[in-house]
Amino acid sequence: MRSSKGRPNLSPRLHKTIEIVAHEIPSTVKAGTKLYTGFEALRSCDGKTYQEFRDMCGGPKGDPNRRFSPSVVWRSAEDLKFARFYEDAPSEDTSANEFRLERQIKNTILKTSSSNEFPELNDVRQLCGDWSISEPGIYSWEIEGRGVYVGKYTRKSRPLSEYNKNVRNLLNGKPYRRSKPDGFREIHRALAEAVTLERTIILKLVENCPSELLNERERHWIAQIARGDLNR
Repeated sequence: MRSSKGRPNLSPRLHKTIEIVAHEIPSTVKAGTKLYTGFEALRSCDGKTYQEFRDMCGGPKGDPNRRFSPSVVWRSAEDLKFARFYEDAPSEDTSANEFRLERQIKNTILKTSSSNEFPELNDVRQLCGDWSISEPGIYSWEIEGRGVYVGKYTRKSRPLSEYNKNVRNLLNGKPYRRSKPDGFREIHRALAEAVTLERTIILKLVENCPSELLNERERHWIAQIARGDLNR
């Protein structure tokens, strides 16, 4: 599509989401040039729109404060397979924060080794409290910047290993379960986000109680200490 003056119409492109494919600026882009400046700006726009990238150039064509040409940088970035538009744009019911989290998770995978080694969530040293992990009870996840989640367990594998497996699957782009691939809950996404952003995660044992009282005690502690939207 072209404007009446014969120039490309940028409107279809402006709201498309950018995906950074490589994390190193190609060696063919010389440091100190406007093109290199544009690549640096573009590298910071993963998960953002082309409009947001375009706004970083410093001004319109001819402006002395203009740092680079967005269109020139973008064409070069596409040719060098440095960036592209994200083809699977989020649906209308997907929030921008959820979408950015997906991009952050992908970036973490790209930056790690092929073995995808992520911080362990099931380190027993994270456990706080005077309760026994071998007996049924209530536990909580405290996540910096997100809040507190409260859950119940009958097997110690619930807080110690099942979350670890679920978060690793999420970070590695694997399904939650074969029969329910998109079954990750908000707590799983929050833990994955915390791992990605290197935020503090604390697993606490809140209390032990008989199995028949678990539902009642879980509701009690959700009302008492849960914070944020993690228990939804």
